[in-house]
Amino acid sequence: MVEGFELTDSDLTGLGPEEAVRFFRDLLWAAASDASVDKSAAHVPVSIYESDEGIDAMTEDVAADGFLPEGTAGYQIKAGDLEPAECKREVTDGADQLKTMVQEVLEQGGTYVLVLFSDLTNAKRRRRETALREVFEDHGFPNAEVELYTSSHLVGFANGFPALVAKYSQVPGHGIGYETWGRETPIKHINTYVLDEQHEQHINAIREKIDETEECSIIRVTGVSGLGKTRLAYEALLPEHLRNRVIYADAEQFRDSPLQRSLEIDEDRSAILVLDECPPGLHEDLRRTFGTQSSRIAIITISDTLTSTEADYSAELKPVSSDVIEEILQNEWPELPEPSIERVAEFAEGFPQIAALLVENVPIGPDDDRDNLMEINDYQLFDRLIIGRQDLGTVSIDEVKQVLEGFALFERVGWENENRGRHVEGEWLIEQLGFDETIGVRKFERIVRQQRDRGILEGDHYLSLKPLPLATHLIRSFWRNHPDQAGELIAEMPEQMMQRFGERIPYLSSFKSGRQWVSDVLAPGGWFDNGELLRTSLGSELLFSIDSLGRSQPTNSVISQRVAGTWYGHYNGSRYGRRRFRERPTTCWRWEKQRRNTRFRTTRVGSLQTCFHPDMGRYPEPSCHR
Repeated sequence: MVEGFELTDSDLTGLGPEEAVRFFRDLLWAAASDASVDKSAAHVPVSIYESDEGIDAMTEDVAADGFLPEGTAGYQIKAGDLEPAECKREVTDGADQLKTMVQEVLEQGGTYVLVLFSDLTNAKRRRRETALREVFEDHGFPNAEVELYTSSHLVGFANGFPALVAKYSQVPGHGIGYETWGRETPIKHINTYVLDEQHEQHINAIREKIDETEECSIIRVTGVSGLGKTRLAYEALLPEHLRNRVIYADAEQFRDSPLQRSLEIDEDRSAILVLDECPPGLHEDLRRTFGTQSSRIAIITISDTLTSTEADYSAELKPVSSDVIEEILQNEWPELPEPSIERVAEFAEGFPQIAALLVENVPIGPDDDRDNLMEINDYQLFDRLIIGRQDLGTVSIDEVKQVLEGFALFERVGWENENRGRHVEGEWLIEQLGFDETIGVRKFERIVRQQRDRGILEGDHYLSLKPLPLATHLIRSFWRNHPDQAGELIAEMPEQMMQRFGERIPYLSSFKSGRQWVSDVLAPGGWFDNGELLRTSLGSELLFSIDSLGRSQPTNSVISQRVAGTWYGHYNGSRYGRRRFRERPTTCWRWEKQRRNTRFRTTRVGSLQTCFHPDMGRYPEPSCHR
């Protein structure tokens, strides 16, 4: 057991009656799932105040297990201690007969389990067990099986399930359980989940993979932000036997954490890990680390990055149909008039999060000017979405946009360090955007709080601006309004932020100034002029990001031809380049093929700028140099 990531007796002894039953209910479901018990064989009612006839919970048809008694077992749960005489009265009625459910369990040869959320000495435990055996013998069951679980036993059992540690521990930082996860902004935006064919297929496949695989299941969920990747994983894990093993965490925070070390070392621990914002490299590390484990571990990684990675099951989400968006709107906001629903669905373009944010933040209800909504163009709707219904106070609209534009440039930005202080990346962004004075910092923080509350900025220690269509709109706005500042900001950003900026490069193709920036980067004197950058991990990532931009353009073949001509030797000669080629064999094959085409060999980087967008470059290579 890794010290610091565990429950203690004090975490349980303070639970009230209903909380105690809920805890035991969660533990029972988690244990039943881990022991591969038939999921219909565990019965735990939510409320203890209903007439239970001596039994609060039952399990049936269980093979021998460390926690669950073999065969049939009936559990009586008490949030505290019972004296021996009280134990006897707990199983008998007013006529001094065994309560109905207690008798049924014993007649089936089952085990009666008394669960006391109290820390008892061994002597006290034995006296209570003896009292129960005596009353059962008096009623014709001399060989009755009796177990007594105290808080110490429960803590030992529960520590095998990190999801329960995260849910009931008083120490933060261990990730969060399923119920807490459900209260997070990406989940609570939409109450009623609308299934279409692609989502139903993915959900069924994920459940089947976790339920029926005897080895660790590695599952990958990808798609651009705003399509509902996190919600898909949440819905897939909804069944009770899965949800009580779930622990949700940020992937980078999980890396090398006490939780990861605990799951690697302790084979008695079981969990379904949902790791959000998980880059391909970390996914591969997790697959190598846990891939040979048993089914006690299942991992679902979620990412906006569409890079192909190895997984037991991969779900790449696509935009949903307008009909699905309209059904969501009708379910969640039935008061909306039909023309408004149709306009929002049209604007959302298959992104449920865009639709939800728009309805929650833009006045389009029955009492608002609906005709005006129909006349507003998409750019104006984006601007309204950015501001929403909030009272800006002393903050201007331009300041809100400036802050969000800064976050939009990166896949994510560090905001809080482990000590809840300001992350160095957040400090850098504040300074670069001109908010470094005391009043400016307060404004920046206020804007961040407001946008987190609205769901525009998501995350805890790291913040991401979502969904992608809004991020792309803000990137375009930043490049259009601050072209000089864009270049300065990129030139001075820390290396780790440059990598996250690289994740946004493919979306620069959606506007002319973005394509021009790529042209400048690839021109003589630009980033890749002497080949040194290609020998670094950062250069490797940036080149593939720019190549991704090119593959979204109608100049695919030209990209391969020009890149292969000058850079192939630099790139393939570096250990980073060779590693990236192993990860993307299709790119390797394409570049190698075009490198052999002497018609496109070149000795200058200048000509390469033309291959990443449809516009002509500024430095065409003379044919005599080819």
